[in-house]
Amino acid sequence: MIADVTKEANLQADIIIQMCQNGWIPGTGSKYDRERALYPQDALTFVQITQPQEWEKFTRIYPNDTERHFLDALVAQLKKADANATDLQSRTYGTLGVLRHGIKSHNARFSLCQFKPDHNLNPDTLARYRQNICRIVPELVYSPHASGTDAEAKAKRWRIDLVLFINGLPVATLELKSEFKQTVNSAINQYKKTRLPKDPATNKPEPLLTFKRGALVHFAVSQYEVYMTTRLAGDDTFFLPFNKGTKEGGAGNDIPEDNHEYATSYLWNEVLLPDNLLKILACFVHLQIEEKEDWDGKKVKKESLIFPRYHQWDVVNKLIAAADEEGTGNKYLIQHSAGSGKSNSIAWTAHQLSCLHNEKGEKRFHSVIVVTDRTVLDDQLQDTIYQFEHADGVVGRINNREGEGSKSEKLASALEHSQPIIIVTIQTFPFVLKAIENSTSLKERTYAIIADEAHSSQSGSTARQLKEVLMSEGADDDVVLTSEDILDATLAARSGSSNLNFYAFTATPKAKTLELFGRRPNPHEPASRTNKPAAYHVYSMRQAIEEGFILDVLKNYTNYKVAYKLLQKMGDKDQEVDSNRAKIRLNQWVTLHEHNVAQKVKVIVEHYRQHVMHLLGGQAKAMVVTSSRKAAVRYKLAFDKYIAEMGYGKIAAMVAFSGEVEFQENDMNDLALLHQKFTEISMNPALKGRDMRKAFDTDDYQVMLVANKFQTGFDQPKLCAMYVDKALGGVECVQTLSRLNRTYPGKKESGTFVLDFYNEPDDILAAFQPYYQTAELTDVSNPDQVFDLYEKLRAMGIFLWHEVEQLCEAFYSKKKSNAKISNICLPAVNRWAMRYTSAKEAYISARQIYELTKRDSPNPILLANAENSFKACKKEKDRLEIFKKDLGSFVRFYEFMSQIVAYDDKSLEKLSLYCRHLRPLLREEATDEDDVDLSNVEMSHYRLSKIQEQHIKLEEDAAEYKLNPVNDVGTAKAKDKKEEFLSQVLSQLNELFITENLTDKDMLNYAFVVYDKLAENKLVMTQLDNNTREQAMLGDFTKAIDEAVMDSNEAHKEMMMQYLSSPDVAKGFAHLIASGVKELSGKAITIEKELQSLIESRMETFLGVRFLDSEYSTGKTHRGRIDSLGLDENNCPVIIEYKRHSNENVINQGLFYLDWLLDHKAEFKWLVMEKLGKETAEAIDWSGTRLLCIAADFNKYDEHAVQQINRNISLIRYKLFSDDLLMFELVNAVVENAFSEAANDTLTSTAGKRNTRTHSEQLASASTKLATLFEQLKSYVLSLGDEVQYKELKLYGAFRRLRNFVCAGVYPVTDPHIRLWLKLDPEHIQLEEGFSRDVTHIGHWGTGNVELVVRNENDLMKAKLLIEKAYQEN
Repeated sequence: MIADVTKEANLQADIIIQMCQNGWIPGTGSKYDRERALYPQDALTFVQITQPQEWEKFTRIYPNDTERHFLDALVAQLKKADANATDLQSRTYGTLGVLRHGIKSHNARFSLCQFKPDHNLNPDTLARYRQNICRIVPELVYSPHASGTDAEAKAKRWRIDLVLFINGLPVATLELKSEFKQTVNSAINQYKKTRLPKDPATNKPEPLLTFKRGALVHFAVSQYEVYMTTRLAGDDTFFLPFNKGTKEGGAGNDIPEDNHEYATSYLWNEVLLPDNLLKILACFVHLQIEEKEDWDGKKVKKESLIFPRYHQWDVVNKLIAAADEEGTGNKYLIQHSAGSGKSNSIAWTAHQLSCLHNEKGEKRFHSVIVVTDRTVLDDQLQDTIYQFEHADGVVGRINNREGEGSKSEKLASALEHSQPIIIVTIQTFPFVLKAIENSTSLKERTYAIIADEAHSSQSGSTARQLKEVLMSEGADDDVVLTSEDILDATLAARSGSSNLNFYAFTATPKAKTLELFGRRPNPHEPASRTNKPAAYHVYSMRQAIEEGFILDVLKNYTNYKVAYKLLQKMGDKDQEVDSNRAKIRLNQWVTLHEHNVAQKVKVIVEHYRQHVMHLLGGQAKAMVVTSSRKAAVRYKLAFDKYIAEMGYGKIAAMVAFSGEVEFQENDMNDLALLHQKFTEISMNPALKGRDMRKAFDTDDYQVMLVANKFQTGFDQPKLCAMYVDKALGGVECVQTLSRLNRTYPGKKESGTFVLDFYNEPDDILAAFQPYYQTAELTDVSNPDQVFDLYEKLRAMGIFLWHEVEQLCEAFYSKKKSNAKISNICLPAVNRWAMRYTSAKEAYISARQIYELTKRDSPNPILLANAENSFKACKKEKDRLEIFKKDLGSFVRFYEFMSQIVAYDDKSLEKLSLYCRHLRPLLREEATDEDDVDLSNVEMSHYRLSKIQEQHIKLEEDAAEYKLNPVNDVGTAKAKDKKEEFLSQVLSQLNELFITENLTDKDMLNYAFVVYDKLAENKLVMTQLDNNTREQAMLGDFTKAIDEAVMDSNEAHKEMMMQYLSSPDVAKGFAHLIASGVKELSGKAITIEKELQSLIESRMETFLGVRFLDSEYSTGKTHRGRIDSLGLDENNCPVIIEYKRHSNENVINQGLFYLDWLLDHKAEFKWLVMEKLGKETAEAIDWSGTRLLCIAADFNKYDEHAVQQINRNISLIRYKLFSDDLLMFELVNAVVENAFSEAANDTLTSTAGKRNTRTHSEQLASASTKLATLFEQLKSYVLSLGDEVQYKELKLYGAFRRLRNFVCAGVYPVTDPHIRLWLKLDPEHIQLEEGFSRDVTHIGHWGTGNVELVVRNENDLMKAKLLIEKAYQEN
């Protein structure tokens, strides 16, 4: 009879044979202790052989039945593991804890496993490591509850195919299935249905299958696939794929090249080799505490056991092996998709690199530097590595929040003491360079640098700087280094630093990243079309999607088309314009049009309501991606308006953008927005100081509107929809839409949605496709281009070579002088300026002659001559403008290529340094010839149409989608301007955009002003935020703009070509952006609403009042509308009314609202609870309820009236000085007698809830001496100014102008004294022990961070100086 090779038993037999050949020892189920879940003989053998002295101690304690006592102690430590515990101590219990930390019993200490040491210098440790007992037991009847009747049936039910033990402790189980009979899913179901952590009959735990106490990992295995889990939980058990992936980047496993091998043999022939499994237990497996959220939004802490997925284990092992074999001086690019678990991969890599030793026992790397902006990675590294090392100080974070000293000092200390792992942000990374540069000893050391998302953090100048600083060549202090010496060292560094390794982790490598960090197939040959750099290790987007770790965000993609018609106003004169420039301006004009935004907002909100908001148990979120900060502001205003009009109370939008946005006269003719300034804080009043990411995760917000923020690196798993109104291309497109791909319970079933108002589906596909599998280059950059550009620059005759030499000498001298460098550049600046001025004047003159000739002369010869002269003048002007562009191109390309190619040419290095300094000094003067006046343009028709809802399918092996290298450097050409009448341009645009018939319903009948600033750029905005506009224009921000444009050129197409080929456009772009980022500048406030909006956006800064609501309705009965409602720093309600006209009786109106408020305390309390939280609402002090009246001026009757009314009323006058100073002046204020009826109500209602005596009670019980001291204090403070008010509150007295500046409490019992709290910065005060202290982080009454204790008149004299200081500063 022929044997049936399809049976599961054959797979099992093959695995056992191969594992025994690899070092595993076969065992039998009869020697397994089901109650203890141990292979006891192995545990006893290991400790007796490897630790005889400890065993002898133990036998003296337990001379009788010693082995049983030992096993009982071992089981006791295993059983301490609580499956639901999340404390750090519990990590020393259970199987993993015992393997790592052993057990203690009386005076005996036992190790249950010896992991491989980091080096071979200790032969005893190596000997113990070789004595580990790795045992494989087949067909294990594991349950202590399996005995009884029907033994054979029960044994079948309670039997596991393979169980692996290390020194008697179970570490892994394997359920096998033959694909001929069943599938790997059958094994998974078997685990879920019959391998239960508790016996269903007795409800008692199964020790082998209990989380943390039993086996650490459970594998479901077939011939084709492997899945794993670390926690069995019945039907809730979650299995992860443990497959290698295919060569094409898909899920699963390839057919093995050897037909006699299994596709899954890597599991037992690689991963489960004794050495490898022991290393996994020592350096990979760890417990991770996470805050999980269920469908209902309930958050609980949950501990998970992390076992590496195959690609994680594989990449870490390969990187460590490469570092051991190849040493330093290498680069490694790891292309791992979102969902790959990069955080753990980086943590494991960093830890194991920091522990790596050479054959001499010396550490390979003195420090491992991790560059990341993710704080979650900081915490994860700390926690994970502590479990491996069980020691503090292994990981150090360099920031301003931890430790003492500056960042530079912390870094210097960490590097000097060779801290194993140092975490820095991308912004902090330059401090590393300085710290190493300032120490000769550090330059001799070796470093590994791991970059999290490696796009640009180490490219260009930063990487060059790093390698220059980390040179291994030292120099004696007494040796004089010339600039030539330094240049030689720089050139040596460019060819690769022998003491530095780079590890770059990214999901979407750009072409530059591939060229810089990629590995050439033949490392001994230069990069070429047949030897293209590639990623060292890949876990593709395709595999992540197919394995279910991320979602396919292109499944529900819908694009919309905007159709509109533009006309010139009747009777207005037509004008000749640059048609390309006019198209850009017209497109931008339409983008910010109020009707355009409003129609899109309607589509977005209704789509969200109908398709999204009910998903994930009502927790689903959405993101709207806008084209600019101004667009984000318009979207926010339109969003809030539409939601209010429709009464959609359960939808709230948050807007995210950097800096401040102001609308000027040339933006739109919407007077309500004129001169208003918008910030994130003013537009998101419900934030209440919270971090935007955390606030968005709550039920307070459902939609986030963004402008260049949160489009990358923002993980919000509940994000289900994205609405795009921005050109997206390349990496930016992938990173932006990938915000949707994070998984969440129920999200896979519901799917995600993308509604795109701007891009074409083909463009989206082109952006995603290169990263679907493995990112590849079409070719490599040609290094010889740098020589062509070098000759081109020198041939212009703008600079002389001896000037280049002089600048290099000055730059590298020890006494580097900014003045000297600028003076060296001056001759070249003057030469270029003279030639450019002359060329520009000739160009303008020739253009005028040409236009006159074209208009007046019928002679074709004269016209041809005029045209040729005009073209010649234009060519010379363009040549000089392109020269400036080429300076920047040369610097960027040389810095990039010199990291790849060893040029070994000092002249290139010198010219690069010279060009970097010369370029910002060359300034073109803008001409007004190309200004496009669009004030006579109006929109007559508009329609927003849904085009198609589709699944954009990413293709496998799409060879045409690859990344193009940089090979067009220095090829910029001036583009001839096509001049047409504006009416012709409008006609062309209408033909382009109108794709269907439009009806009268689409008509818009109003005109508006149309000037637009070009789109803001995030990097440019950051640069401008930290410099004046003039300084920024001299810096690198033009380069940043160029790079941003290049990154998105696929989406912008013709518009981007116009930018790149027209220096005027580029310069105008830079100037307009620079103009948009200015400090808050006051303007003439022409309408009350503008004043109200301004004050409400900064109410706490101006008035010390927390903003609650605007235009608050008092209901149908009172039919009033309170201008502004707030809560002051004393927790007292505040009404603010703004005086619109000189004859308006604002005081009477305010009193009416004041009475209404005191009659509706519950309603106000509910509003406070909603806006500021329950704790604040409970602390409302009604005794200080007040009315603020704000106006440009008040008359004498107003001032007299408030004196006659016993209410808390303040009259505040505002004044504008020039254009940039807004001042508030307290005209008159009346403080109501302490403790009105409202106050007494409050005291009565809360009397039973507290034992604290009121301020008046404390004062009444004070001694005569203390009461007199308080009156002296009060008299002094009130004498500081007529506007100073004193308000007695429940628990303290407050002195204020517009805001509190000092609060006082009386303490008459033990140590009688007065306590003052001053609103001052403690860092600027010399504190005196016993008299003053910093209470910033200490609970206290009143407001202010400096506390004074006044016991006598001497103390009061000292206090007066500080009180006056607080008065002046507030």
